[in-house]
Amino acid sequence: ATGMTGSSPDLLGRRIELDGHFGIVKYIGPVGSSRDTWLGIDWDEPERGRHNGTHNGVQYFKAAQATSASFVKASRVNAGIGLLEGIIQRYTAPTDDFCGLSQAELAFEGDHNRDAKPIELFGMVKTAQRISQLATLQSVLLTGVPVAFCSTEDASELSSRLPSLTELDLSLTLFHDWAELARVAKALPNLRVLNLSQNVLASPVGFVPDPPDSFGSLESLVLNKVGLDWPDCLALWRLAPKLRRLALSHNAISAVTGDLPEHAASLLELDLAFNPLDSSCLAGLSCRLPSLKSLNLAGCQLTEFSLPDEAQAPFPSLESLALSGNRLADWASVSQLHRLPKLSSLILLDNPLWTAQDEATSRQLAIARLPRLRLLNRSLIKRDERFGAEIDYLKRHYAQYRDLTAAGGDPEAAAKFKRLHPSLPVLLDKLGAPDEAEMAGTAARALKDSVLEVRLRCKRADTGEESKQKAVTKRLPGRMLVQHLIAFIRKAFRLPPTAHVELFYLCDNMPGIEYPMEVETREVLYYNIASGDTILAKYS
Repeated sequence: ATGMTGSSPDLLGRRIELDGHFGIVKYIGPVGSSRDTWLGIDWDEPERGRHNGTHNGVQYFKAAQATSASFVKASRVNAGIGLLEGIIQRYTAPTDDFCGLSQAELAFEGDHNRDAKPIELFGMVKTAQRISQLATLQSVLLTGVPVAFCSTEDASELSSRLPSLTELDLSLTLFHDWAELARVAKALPNLRVLNLSQNVLASPVGFVPDPPDSFGSLESLVLNKVGLDWPDCLALWRLAPKLRRLALSHNAISAVTGDLPEHAASLLELDLAFNPLDSSCLAGLSCRLPSLKSLNLAGCQLTEFSLPDEAQAPFPSLESLALSGNRLADWASVSQLHRLPKLSSLILLDNPLWTAQDEATSRQLAIARLPRLRLLNRSLIKRDERFGAEIDYLKRHYAQYRDLTAAGGDPEAAAKFKRLHPSLPVLLDKLGAPDEAEMAGTAARALKDSVLEVRLRCKRADTGEESKQKAVTKRLPGRMLVQHLIAFIRKAFRLPPTAHVELFYLCDNMPGIEYPMEVETREVLYYNIASGDTILAKYS
């Protein structure tokens, strides 16, 4: 670290670095009886400090955390370097000064002067090439580099040296002041992506950049772990009319209130993960972000996911939603997602409703409730998996649905049931009503220890020729694994030990359709096989 040669009031409120740790100066002056000048630092990492700004009963400043503060000598800290210097240090190196020696002196002389050969220092040519290529550089990564400011002179040089730059990562640096950041953005007219994560930034509320359109080219702004609240975020959002992606995870956002900027209608991605959000926050966003395609609400401590009862479709363009790591305990929250017309990807892991039963059952319940879903917990929903989940869901709930919606039923109870199971009418149109025998079979299978009576067939995969061993009817435990059933079929049909075997099941009520039993570690019941169905083995 480059030490300070003295203390200055200019350091107050600025970020500094010491031994790879970052903090903000909140006090400059004596401490106790010491005549020395000390800096009171509020560290980004709470465990780095020793107290809250109080020493021997005297409060010199107020730290953000109980143990995030400490006092250090001004000469020890690094107050940072200019942005241009940081870029040059990271992406280039001096080429004309090697320990004070000229290129002529950097020659190895053999036995005769004519044998003198120039020494090419490691990286010399590459460094020269990299300097000349700064003009074509499109992305600059300065994470952890102690850059702190951008002078007017640096800004002018940035414009000429980096005309092609579109992405700038200033995460974990010493930037704190928005005037400095506005100068950077204005100097880079093609800048599209700006990452300021892990910097303790000043509140931008009331800040007016000079010129006002300094952030006008930004399309993506990443502000993870910067300590901002929602009014701060709104203030920045209003300064970037072309913003399409806004990342605000790990901040202090608890409520989403206030008017969104007019250009919020163009936002495509919003990341609010790991903010202590109130469950009602969605009401303030759902109908004001018509273009939003991706929303991350992971780890937000949400106890419910509730959308407003309005005629307008909430989040009409939303395709991807992350809700993992919340406190959702009621499947009614998942049923609410049925109202999102374009939702195709959902993450639900680490919620009480997901962990209340085994993962396979939870996955089935989510798939059946959301007919348009294609990805669940980043895993593709296959056609046979969806069919099995939907037919089982229909069998379990149809009888109650039929009774509540019949003439003379309770309208209030029927409306409540439809809110909890909004996909049921869709599944009825798609699959038709199950008969009484199927529903009775489903109830029995719910015990997970039922015995299935199924017909087993076997034929060659390439020719379709049936096995010489005739089809047999067997009683199988529903909890038998598919891999154990394959072993049983090998023995029953006397298949070679090296034969590759694949299983399919055929339902009596869906003739001609073969549904693959692809996952060998699943139980047979996972595929919603009922007594009377046929399991077909194909071997090659």
